[in-house]
Amino acid sequence: TNVTSLGEQVTNFISYTLQELASQLNGSGELASYLSQSIFLINSGGDDISQDCSVSTFAECVSLADTLQGNFTQQLE
Repeated sequence: TNVTSLGEQVTNFISYTLQELASQLNGSGELASYLSQSIFLINSGGDDISQDCSVSTFAECVSLADTLQGNFTQQLE
């Protein structure tokens, strides 16, 4: 499978998607307004949690979820 990391996805969004939106929306003012009304959905780590938690203790599952959340937070900052 071809996997694109969250960091790469964020970089691509900044480098390409935002640039394209800005050109379509006539500048950064309209882009800021558009983005402030947008919903962003991130769905990641589900396979990791389901596979690991099926053979792990509850405490290990909680630890994994905390680690994934920390990684996501760092990538989005």
